[in-house]
Amino acid sequence: MKINQKGFASVELIVAVIVIAGIVGASFYVYSAKTKQENAITTSATKPSTTLPSTLRDLKPVSEIRKTAETDAKTASIVSVQLANQNGTVVYIVKLSDGRVLTYNAKSAAKLSEKKDKEASSKEELPSTASTTAKITVENARSIAAGVRAGQAIKEIELESQNGTLVYVVSFADGSEVTVNATSGAASTTKQAEKTEAEKKTTEKTETESNSKDSSGEDSSHN
Repeated sequence: MKINQKGFASVELIVAVIVIAGIVGASFYVYSAKTKQENAITTSATKPSTTLPSTLRDLKPVSEIRKTAETDAKTASIVSVQLANQNGTVVYIVKLSDGRVLTYNAKSAAKLSEKKDKEASSKEELPSTASTTAKITVENARSIAAGVRAGQAIKEIELESQNGTLVYVVSFADGSEVTVNATSGAASTTKQAEKTEAEKKTTEKTETESNSKDSSGEDSSHN
């Protein structure tokens, strides 16, 4: 009888240990999952946006930035003026014919940096502000392009010259681009949206199945 009691007590002890281990494990899992969720929320909240704000009215006009950049450029010419979001700060990036790239705060026009970029000088030069000023503002260009790609976030807007025509190239977060004529406001989609990974896999699967069917059909015709 004592032996059975000892055996029963041992079983109870083992069960108790298993239950406690289960509770501890479950608690740790819940805590770990909650911590990951909180970290994800915090990261999402603190990660700066890389898209442009919905309104650009409080920014300096492109014409003012061009004049400032022309002074800083000295003997070089401006090839493009790009409006972008760098780590949460909206800036104008001015590319020069000598390869220099000047960055200005879009709200204050204060010069933030100057660096060299060999590719910066490869584009067609903009006409000087003394001879040509874009009739369409960067805010107008944003609104026009947004109407073409409704619901899509805008990453950057670049004023450049294409075959002597002044245009805004508006780039969207989905990889598409809309070109807006800086004089007339006419807009056209010049680059389609990039496919997502899921869409790429679906396309590859469809092409594979299509090739497989074509191959089967050829084998049948030969037979």
